Amino acid sequence: MPINSPDIFCYSIVVEPEASIASNDKFDAIGDIVPIAGVNCKTGFQSGILDEFPGASAGFSLRRLTKNYLGPCIKVQKQGGSTLDIGFDQDGNLDTASMLTFAGATGTLDIDTWYDQSGNGYNLTQPELSKQPAIVLGGKLQLANGKPCVDFNDSGQNHLLNTGELMTGAGMCHVLQTRCESFIASGGFMFIVDQSGPDFGGAVHINDSETQISFARFNSQFVANNSSASALNYSTVVSNFVSGGSSIRVNDTVSTDSETFSGSGNTGETFFMGGDSNTANRFFDGIIQEYIYYNEPQTDLDGLRDNLNAYYNTF
Repeated sequence: MPINSPDIFCYSIVVEPEASIASNDKFDAIGDIVPIAGVNCKTGFQSGILDEFPGASAGFSLRRLTKNYLGPCIKVQKQGGSTLDIGFDQDGNLDTASMLTFAGATGTLDIDTWYDQSGNGYNLTQPELSKQPAIVLGGKLQLANGKPCVDFNDSGQNHLLNTGELMTGAGMCHVLQTRCESFIASGGFMFIVDQSGPDFGGAVHINDSETQISFARFNSQFVANNSSASALNYSTVVSNFVSGGSSIRVNDTVSTDSETFSGSGNTGETFFMGGDSNTANRFFDGIIQEYIYYNEPQTDLDGLRDNLNAYYNTF
């Protein structure tokens, strides 16, 4: 059995010597390898949220989301230009030790690539160093509630993107761990998710005038809102879109408010994290630790929320 098998158990090796063994003889016959009853030597990461809730179209996190993903978590870039892929430790957490060693005592590391753990290849990238969000500043790991986070600065127009076609379903579900630092005067976008034109897309929008976080489906008949100041706080958010039954869970509060929404999205096929790709002054100011996108509405919304809360200890 390979040593990296997910089903490694403790075994005893039964050694069967010949009938008589002198002091200078060797054991030359090995019998059965027998599992020790009731003992399991599994340690570290076993499964993640995408194993419990499969079918995601894209998944980005600073923790490992599934046992099926064996690639790196992020690619970080120094101010001097050198890059390094950062993976996970044995418990499925971000390998911060390797990252901080690479940064050095006073170094800054930005996110060049945030890898998609869904298996669908929607990696988010930013080739321009000045527009990359940060994860280490001055040798200090950026944290939110004790966990690593990606820091988006609206004044720097920090964003990551993928030009592929992500949204293809009639419904959708966003799963998000975030904090909004401030509301921007003109309103800021956390995500733009478009398919192939203005009539089929969606957005996560921070609205300053109503102090709300909105999950909108372009040219659709519903938008779910959290109309409270808690949108500024460190939050676990699950937003589900299904005709006639949309809802948002923000921590332990459930909102089912909806209204007609007739806005339009961008033209072109773009998944844009951190702002609105068509408007230079509407970028997100805050942190993101995890974002999972489903092309179909999900049923166990409390389960999704509780999985994040158990890890991030939000509420």
